[in-house]
Amino acid sequence: MPIIDAEKYKDVPGYQQVYDQENTASFFPRHIHIRPTSDKSLFTRMIRLDKAQFVFRSSPAPILMPFYFSMMVFTVLLAQTIHPLLAITGMAVLTWVLTLLILKPYRSSRRGVQIDSRGITASQFYAWEEIIGTFIITRKMGRRIECDLTLALSDGRNVYIQLDRLAAVGNSAAEISTAITHYRNKTV
Repeated sequence: MPIIDAEKYKDVPGYQQVYDQENTASFFPRHIHIRPTSDKSLFTRMIRLDKAQFVFRSSPAPILMPFYFSMMVFTVLLAQTIHPLLAITGMAVLTWVLTLLILKPYRSSRRGVQIDSRGITASQFYAWEEIIGTFIITRKMGRRIECDLTLALSDGRNVYIQLDRLAAVGNSAAEISTAITHYRNKTV
């Protein structure tokens, strides 16, 4: 279970605390990247952070992509039994309605990660004073990728906030890291 770049970040505050927990966390072989958010941040400021807070909500894409694929397959099968134009129109309307139903919880949800000048809020609030380090941990086990925002707290605990799977390959982790760097420097 190699932890990649362990020597590079060993002097970062909170790194050893997170490293020790990750090093004993699993029996299964996996590759782990523990990177400080300051290292993952978009220093070019490619995102706008002119609001009082940054809110990251998980993406519905992992649910919608298989849903759309299955709807396309079902449309093709249905088009073989009834008129193709009727099958395509009916499935388009059904897909649109079901998409709205799937997206409704994502739009109305207050879940997510909120970052502001006071601290980070996920399921609970963590003030900047009690956070000694923030890290993005990416775990790769075969074809499966997990991505967490990890807070190393001054009392010795680590808080893991699960990010969506797309954060590991997209810009979500970099956006969160940039927001943390930005708002931590604006501590009230």
